[in-house]
Amino acid sequence: MFAESTVSMTWFSSRKPYKNNPSYDLPYLKICRDVFLILSDHSLFNQSPLNMFQCRELAYVLTSYFEDVVNGIGFWAAVVKEHEVLYGQRVPFFSKEQLGEWKDCKDIHPADIHYLAFVYLVFLQKTGQTESFPSEDFFIVLRERVFDHLDQIEEIPFTDFYKQYLMSDAEPIDFKRILTWFAYDGYLFGYEFKHKREAQEKLLREHGGATLPKEYFDMNLFSELEKKMYGLNSCLSGLFPVDILASSLGCGEEKTIGFRNTKYLISGIFEFFDADEKHFFFRHSLTDEVFPIIKEGVGNLGHRLGKEKFWGTTLYRWQNSYMIVGVCGHERDKDEIFWMNKQNEYEYKKHSVTYQQELKSYTKIEAEGNLAFFGEGILVYKTIVEFREAMNKFHQWQFDVAVKEGRADANKDRPVPLRADHLPVMSDIGVFVLPDEPLTIIPSYYDNLAAMSTLESVYDCCERRLFLNQLFPEHVWRSLRSEAVLLTGGNSSEWTMQRDKDLEALLRIYAPSEYRPLKQPRVMPSKLGFN
Repeated sequence: MFAESTVSMTWFSSRKPYKNNPSYDLPYLKICRDVFLILSDHSLFNQSPLNMFQCRELAYVLTSYFEDVVNGIGFWAAVVKEHEVLYGQRVPFFSKEQLGEWKDCKDIHPADIHYLAFVYLVFLQKTGQTESFPSEDFFIVLRERVFDHLDQIEEIPFTDFYKQYLMSDAEPIDFKRILTWFAYDGYLFGYEFKHKREAQEKLLREHGGATLPKEYFDMNLFSELEKKMYGLNSCLSGLFPVDILASSLGCGEEKTIGFRNTKYLISGIFEFFDADEKHFFFRHSLTDEVFPIIKEGVGNLGHRLGKEKFWGTTLYRWQNSYMIVGVCGHERDKDEIFWMNKQNEYEYKKHSVTYQQELKSYTKIEAEGNLAFFGEGILVYKTIVEFREAMNKFHQWQFDVAVKEGRADANKDRPVPLRADHLPVMSDIGVFVLPDEPLTIIPSYYDNLAAMSTLESVYDCCERRLFLNQLFPEHVWRSLRSEAVLLTGGNSSEWTMQRDKDLEALLRIYAPSEYRPLKQPRVMPSKLGFN
């Protein structure tokens, strides 16, 4: 009765995009309970970090993976397709020889089970829901026991529901409805995005949302959740739910690309100034661009547009028009609009190709200046004093160049002295000077290099919490990786961390934000070396 009470039909059915299909759900519910019992068997997992509810969630993930693959639904197939592009194989970390040992697997695959479990455990670690990270043996036993159990199932129920649900002729409104389920309740992303939903709800309540009428609180919450499901990527290989869902619909190349592009959100304060038979026309108050908004997608907002002129909202492109994401909040005060545009300049302009080119050009000029002064490489300063002296000389050089080029006035401006209060006093400082990259400064360079050099496996990196303790950009980890001499002798791990792709794969799980296409640069044009 332990499994029945924990993995109940009510809980199991609540995750599905349909209702009242017990003849189909019951066999999979039984499979989920069996997998749950395997995961909660302490005789198999002496040091399992999973509690009862985490075992249940992982059991659901693995059962739904099984259902997906044997029914040919296509979600996991879309993930594998993305992995083939990123890593040249179905899942990262395994060697080609290891995967070749399972070449006879025709549907479910041990490597898939291993990887799904690993990503879930990293998610728990990242969000502070588990204190320890399990050893490699945990994952090997898990994949073998779960795979053997699933592989021996002979009677498998099939359904045509998903062929109808995943509409090949889906329109944007259909896609949003399916994406809401897929991101927040589906097995691939549900546990992560549900956690984001809970965090967003808590944040809204802490910032005065608790005093709002329920209708307005729910409206604000749903608006933020919509933006997240379109615009955020996940710890599952840094993949976007919109990309995986779009690839699963089978709706043709043009529409698939259109749905994938919905992740490029456009935010700002817009002026409503005109309408025709099919569109409302919004003008972006910061960039002055005009966006034709499809009337069908605005719901009951249409009758309110004439009453207010300025609206703060988010859009995504669909074919040659745009759709509104979430809700519109009207802005009345032009001074408020001015300061919001100034405060949110990057968020409101990041969609602009011209602005992105300006940022790249600025970063390039900044990097060329760094190289001209320091030379390419990694510079290490033994003390904060040495580091401060070097950086103040650099700021003076930047200022002198700016004066020479007419970008600064020697009589009015001055170099900005370095502030290093955030850096530990007893620490060496590494300065990374690389082409096309902003200057990057990290404390305890030698400790971090030693940590990277002594990594024995992917699991070792997780157990040491290396990517949790240090929030370095991707290019810093790559540079440390190239400087380090990784251990090879006597290492029997399946996931050795020897290849460059292994580092990228692990960073995509721990720091997916590093792999967003419109990631804010760390050096902005407003951050000059003088004032």
